[in-house]
Amino acid sequence: MGPCDIRDAFGHRVDPSPCYAAAIGMGVNGKVRSVHRPRKIYQGDKSMILEENPLASASRTEGKQNRLNYSAGTFLQFVHDPGSIIQVFVKEVDFLPNRHLTGYYDTDHLKKLSEDVKQHSGQATSIFYGLNPVSSSCHNRAKNCLKPGSVAQPAKNTDILRRSLMLIDIDPVRDPDCSATDDEKEVAYWLGRIVSRDLRNAGWPKPVVVDSGNGYHLLYRVDLPVEEDGLIQDCLRALTNKYNCDQVKIDTGVSAGNQLAKLPGTMACKGHSSSERPHRLSGSFQFPSEIKIVPESLLYQLANQAPPKPEYDAVQNKETIPVGDKSKQPVNAQAYLKKMPPAISGQNGRNQFLNAACRLVDDFALTEEQARPLLNEYNQRCVPPFDSQGVNDKLSSALAKVAERGGPSGSALKGQPAIQNRTAPQPTPRFIGFVPDFGLVEADPVLAPQDKPFPDQFWIWYWLLWQLLRSDTLVPDVMLRQVLLGALFDKNWKTRFKSKVKLTPVKKAKCSAETCMFYGTGIRHDHYRRFPKSYRLLDSFCSPEEQLPGHLRIFDVYGPQYKELRETLQAQGKLFNVYWPALILGGSRKVGWSWPQQRLIVGMVLELTRGKRESWEDIVGENITDGLVAASNNTPHKSVCPLLDPKQEYVGFAGNGKRKERGYQLVGRTGKGWIHRAGYLNAPRMNSIERLEAIMSFLRDLESLSQDLGLIPAAVNQGEWKNLNEMIDCTRTGCGKEWLEGCTMRIYTPADWRYRWRKFFSEKLGFEWIPASPDDSGPGDDITTPRDPEKITSSNQVRKWLKELGWTQQRLADEIANVNQKGCTLRRVQRHLSGESRTLAFFAEVEQVRIKHQYATVQVTNGG
Repeated sequence: MGPCDIRDAFGHRVDPSPCYAAAIGMGVNGKVRSVHRPRKIYQGDKSMILEENPLASASRTEGKQNRLNYSAGTFLQFVHDPGSIIQVFVKEVDFLPNRHLTGYYDTDHLKKLSEDVKQHSGQATSIFYGLNPVSSSCHNRAKNCLKPGSVAQPAKNTDILRRSLMLIDIDPVRDPDCSATDDEKEVAYWLGRIVSRDLRNAGWPKPVVVDSGNGYHLLYRVDLPVEEDGLIQDCLRALTNKYNCDQVKIDTGVSAGNQLAKLPGTMACKGHSSSERPHRLSGSFQFPSEIKIVPESLLYQLANQAPPKPEYDAVQNKETIPVGDKSKQPVNAQAYLKKMPPAISGQNGRNQFLNAACRLVDDFALTEEQARPLLNEYNQRCVPPFDSQGVNDKLSSALAKVAERGGPSGSALKGQPAIQNRTAPQPTPRFIGFVPDFGLVEADPVLAPQDKPFPDQFWIWYWLLWQLLRSDTLVPDVMLRQVLLGALFDKNWKTRFKSKVKLTPVKKAKCSAETCMFYGTGIRHDHYRRFPKSYRLLDSFCSPEEQLPGHLRIFDVYGPQYKELRETLQAQGKLFNVYWPALILGGSRKVGWSWPQQRLIVGMVLELTRGKRESWEDIVGENITDGLVAASNNTPHKSVCPLLDPKQEYVGFAGNGKRKERGYQLVGRTGKGWIHRAGYLNAPRMNSIERLEAIMSFLRDLESLSQDLGLIPAAVNQGEWKNLNEMIDCTRTGCGKEWLEGCTMRIYTPADWRYRWRKFFSEKLGFEWIPASPDDSGPGDDITTPRDPEKITSSNQVRKWLKELGWTQQRLADEIANVNQKGCTLRRVQRHLSGESRTLAFFAEVEQVRIKHQYATVQVTNGG
């Protein structure tokens, strides 16, 4: 195929435009066919939607697809999967700066989306949509409606679920604050054909083509995680290096996970509209019969063609800092801050200010004394400015983050290395071992207030201690590596552990099934141990002889002789079921939770509103349907929570017993509210500084966890509901603080929370799946398949099934003996039904008995 053999997105041969031929230096031989011109140019009449497709093909069979489509709902329904939540952003309403609208619409309300954006089309600079679906927590900010940006914040990268679309944005080179001329847009049109042709020849599927008003968009379906290591960025850089010229360019700045794009069916109103540079209506054309996913191998093949990254230039149009030259650090850092947008309250201002502080002390490697005056100067532009204590807190947080990573990166002082060839991703590694959801544990180390929290490896040892119930419990170093470093680690991790792990290495420990969970796995590993002076509450479950120094202690927590003691300690709150992933995995550097955040999740899960006789081994929570929750008063009536989707099922962390489903106050009259239950303060004084700081810390930590785990905090006071962002805003005013003192708060999350949270930890640590038990093989291919409701997997189900059949426990023991051919005693059945034993083999045998009995009943019914 010669340089002039150009075919459009439909595969039809076309001749290049003289405009683009001159732009890229391509000679055109022979007569050039005339270019398809729009019959009419949109000049303000929204009812006129007939315009000929500028990339129309000559095919008559596809004539209907070659017309511009101005329905935003039709377009979004095609490019987004059903059930997705789509962000909409209206920029500069009524052409006023800093007046923006944000909304989040599900695919069931796309008609309402079209109606809402139609009201602002032509009355705002631009209207955008999110390329990638956002999490359900964003839906509550502006549910199927548009709200001001100060109320509904735009989505961040952490709000994105996965990357589903890759955008190739082709624009003519012009003044960015004005519309394009017809000739400038025509150059972009021909480049779009050439890029589409070359990618089709490389094996890429057909794109969805969009007329953005001033240029063209090529949309390709991808299936990538949010953190894709710059793969899309490098693909765009490769295209830019190949096709960019003085007349037209491909934008490389559209690779973020929360990237927005021009919404078809809306006006592009850049600058003043004139006959030469008119405002145009954007639209979508060429919907392929099926939007196929681009294989990752093709993405990596294109990314490998990207040129090496240039050295980091701290400030555009300024002298690049030489490697090792630190004399210009403050000067360049000051210039960098001047180009950063100010921190604005209600628009993620706290994180923006913290980001500025991190840039100074990390990227520019400034000391605290050098960074403070620059931050104070930046603070003058913030709305409103932070007080001196707030500036010091942000600077201290930035310095703490740098210290955790072992020192500043100094990326502004270094040249970036040349890009290396990418390889297709390897299969995701599997987690060795398991981490259960719940387990019985002593309450004091977890819930007692601590000035200095335990290190992460302590909780790994503490979990294994309560799992194996022996004083000689060994901690495999491979387990430490998986939890602390995740799936990706360097070759010297064993050497690093010797200096950083605060456990005692054991060189000649005897590995056995009783002392090490890795016994029999075939994985080479070393051991660590901890030698505490006392085992605290566990010593109550062993004999006095075993408590002598040097003796092996075996803690029979679930033994029949200690049943009364165990139940007494549970009733007193000294023993409780802890959510282990929050303690074991939450403190990993890959997850990044602080100790207060870990303890908040533990305390919150304890308040899960449970069903009757629901044991912790198979707990899910009492389902909430149709958005109906307990009323704010003490009446038995239900009320509708406006923050919940009535079509979805939820569970609530809203207490049990007398306060079941009603939640708690933040502090409460007796100081036993959420602040106490989450481990922040014990009964702080009214109107004290510590009280307000505890409330603000609690709400900030809850905001971060809501993004990770899909939590929906909801506060109600005299029938008025507020979401988390509104609660944070209440801490800034006197009336708001008074409202917070009188409100009760509940925390909701979709009913599949146990699966979603475990999937979150697995993805953060880089594993395919972190099992909850030795027999947990993962979610499988079809993760949406519900569990068989009749399948017996818990003691509650066994008791219910026996009651339905009228069987005794002895009858069940005899039936199990007939099935397994090994025998089963009455004592074994009693221990499993009382919760003393919890082996999966027992429930598997009961399930076999159930299936056998069900088959026999069917045979008798049919006369067999």
